[in-house]
Amino acid sequence: MAEGEKEKHLAEREKLLKACRKVYNDSRTELRKELEEFVASVQQEIERMKQQTEERKKELKQVQENELNGKGADTVTIRKYDDRLAEINKELDYIGKSRPQVLYYERDKEELFDKEPATRSRKKKELDAKLVALDERFALKKEKLQVQKKGADEHLERIKRNCTYWRMD
Repeated sequence: MAEGEKEKHLAEREKLLKACRKVYNDSRTELRKELEEFVASVQQEIERMKQQTEERKKELKQVQENELNGKGADTVTIRKYDDRLAEINKELDYIGKSRPQVLYYERDKEELFDKEPATRSRKKKELDAKLVALDERFALKKEKLQVQKKGADEHLERIKRNCTYWRMD
């Protein structure tokens, strides 16, 4: 009887757990949807403000140019300098953005490329040492086989002499 009650209690808990999971998943989906909508609205607002800022910059630039023209300034030269400053600022932005990559390259260069000749030399020495060891092993094996061949040749020669001896008889 206690076993039946236990199973009943577990089944009820499982139902409650499923209901809680459904509520959780629904709430989570709804919150994600709200978040996406909020992010989209913020991005739209940012773009709108960027456009307004650009328009305001253009207006101020035009006002500045009109005032300078009215006072007899060489606005063509000033515009050339402003254009050159804009180019320089773009280059500086690029340099600033590329700096982390340059730092990684310099670190890798110091750790890898600059040590490449030493690494090659070390590897060459290791391979030369292995080659010498293999040559020594080959020489020892060759010597051992030559001794075995000599012994076999001597044994064969004795057998031939014995055979010749038996034929003469």
